[in-house]
Amino acid sequence: MDARQNNWGQLQKFFKKRDLEVSAEDWNGVLHCDGDSAMQFMRKLYTLLTKRPLKELPSKGTSSIPH
Repeated sequence: MDARQNNWGQLQKFFKKRDLEVSAEDWNGVLHCDGDSAMQFMRKLYTLLTKRPLKELPSKGTSSIPH
């Protein structure tokens, strides 16, 4: 766990140096493998880096393709 926390600390320095608004709260769930925290973090990171929102895909239960 110490190595993972150190890695996230290094990433936090990277984000701060590049003025990317990523807080410890954003990545803390990823560090502790909480639910869909990794997916939420990746969505936020994508938006920050590309300055574009991520398009949501339809859920598995719905299909836009007629049968």
